[in-house]
Amino acid sequence: MYYDCIDLVSSFYIHLPIRYIMKKIAIFIPTRDRPHKINKIHKFWFELTDTSVETDCIVVLDEDNQDKYPRLPNFIYEVVPSIGVRGMTYPLNCAVKKFHKEYQYIGFWGDDHCPKTKNWNSEMYNMLEQNKPYAMAYANDLLQRERLPTEIIMDSKFVNHIGGMVDPKLQHMFVDDYWLCIGKNIKNIHYLNNVVIEHEHHSVNKCENDDMYKSVNTMVARDQQAEISVTSSKEFKKMMTDIREEILLERHSFRS
Repeated sequence: MYYDCIDLVSSFYIHLPIRYIMKKIAIFIPTRDRPHKINKIHKFWFELTDTSVETDCIVVLDEDNQDKYPRLPNFIYEVVPSIGVRGMTYPLNCAVKKFHKEYQYIGFWGDDHCPKTKNWNSEMYNMLEQNKPYAMAYANDLLQRERLPTEIIMDSKFVNHIGGMVDPKLQHMFVDDYWLCIGKNIKNIHYLNNVVIEHEHHSVNKCENDDMYKSVNTMVARDQQAEISVTSSKEFKKMMTDIREEILLERHSFRS
């Protein structure tokens, strides 16, 4: 009888649709004209990532810029159409919508982020698991620190409400304010001061102020207004209500 049970369970998982066998974390990194930054992330990734928590790095490239990037081993590369609009929201959302059903949690890093803490991913995964569903977690970036989640990992179920990882009305700037607003509204965003994913930004002289920075900095006023408009809208408030209700329902079901 014992072995019959084992065979039954094995058969169940063999025939389970792939979407139900979810990997743990995917970190999405949209990037353009900066292959050297991906090279650096690649080096630190395999030195510091805890292999017991399955974590993929998905590098998101514009179709018209992909040839500048060598395909580094054990990174996943996703090429998205070039639409002529700079900023990370469009490529990030394209990739997230394709992959999110494969992962429990999805994350964003800029190509100017870099992990500095051993087992950063398991530390963040444990925090998310302790506060699921719809948990969000961010690390110490040594720049904004607790003030803003310039990098973040969140429950992949958020995509069902947002339609991506970011509202598409934002092109690039103020997405961290957007995520923070969501997290505070549902009271489920968590800062890990002891985990460092450094934001090596030009404003603190950690890299060159290149053309990509100059391009996205022209979006500040537009995206600031877009973030205010989105997070004050009736649709956003309804989304927050719906997510809070789902959290209560899922936690009640789990306890039952």
